[in-house]
Amino acid sequence: WLLLMAARAYEFTDENWLAETTDKQIMVLFSSSTREYSGKPCDDCEELEAVFADLRRYWQGQDKSWAVVGTVDCSGAGAGLCQVMKISPANFRFGWGGPRALKQGGLTGWTGRRLQLPGGMEVMKKWLDASFLPYLKPGESLEGRADTGYKPNDPTTGYTQYIPKDSPEGLQHKEMADRRAKAQEEARRAQEKKLVMRPFNCDVFTRQYCSPEDESIIDKWSKASLQELQAERKKLKTMLESALKQGMREPIDRESKIIKRIMKLRKQGQEL
Repeated sequence: WLLLMAARAYEFTDENWLAETTDKQIMVLFSSSTREYSGKPCDDCEELEAVFADLRRYWQGQDKSWAVVGTVDCSGAGAGLCQVMKISPANFRFGWGGPRALKQGGLTGWTGRRLQLPGGMEVMKKWLDASFLPYLKPGESLEGRADTGYKPNDPTTGYTQYIPKDSPEGLQHKEMADRRAKAQEEARRAQEKKLVMRPFNCDVFTRQYCSPEDESIIDKWSKASLQELQAERKKLKTMLESALKQGMREPIDRESKIIKRIMKLRKQGQEL
C-alpha cells in the first residue's frame, strides 16, 4: 500500500508549477490518476508511474537542486498544465520549467528507449546525469550529451515501428535519423566550444561577477588553511590533466581557479 501511494504521488500541480520548476531543468511524467483522459483509457499510466517512481527516488537521492524529476496528474491538480501544454498522458517530457514551458511544445518529448523496457531505466539515469548540469543557463539545450537509446529500426526501442532498412520508408527514416544525429553532434560541439570560451571573472573577495555555484565554492574553502588549499588545488590540477567525462572539466577548472585566488588573498594576509 505504501509503495502504491509513493508511486501515485504527483509533485507538480497548477498551483506549485512555477515555484517548483522555474529556471530548473526538469523531467516530467504526465499521467492520469483516473487511468483515462478525455474519455480515452491510459493503458500505460499505472505501469509508467510505478517505474517512474524508482527514477524519481534515484534523482532525489542526489544533491542536485538545479534539476527536478516529477509527475503531473492530468486528471487532477495538474489538469490545467496538461491543457495549456496540450499534452495527453502518458507522456514523458523534459526541458526548462517555469513559464517558458507553459505552451504547446514548451517541453521536449522523450523519444528514447521506453523506461519500462529492459535497460530503459539505466539509459534514462545515464541521460539525466550527463544532461542535467549545474552550470547550464535557462534556455540552453539539454540534448546531445548522452545516448537516449533511440534506434529507428530496432523494434525493442519501443517508441518506433519496425521498418525494413532497405524499404523506401526505411531509407527515409535512416536519413531523418542521420540528420538528427548530426544535429545532436553539432549541438554537442557548440556546447563544448561555449564551455571553453566561458569567461571566469569571479572576484572571490567582493563576489562580484560570481555565479551561485562560484559562491558555494568560496563558502566551502573560505576558512580552509593554506596547506589545505594547496593540497586540494594539487588534486584538482591532477584531475584536469587526466581524461574526464563530458561536462566535468569546467566545474573542476572553476573550483581550481577559485582556490588559487583564495590562496593569493591568504598570502596577502586577507581573510574572506
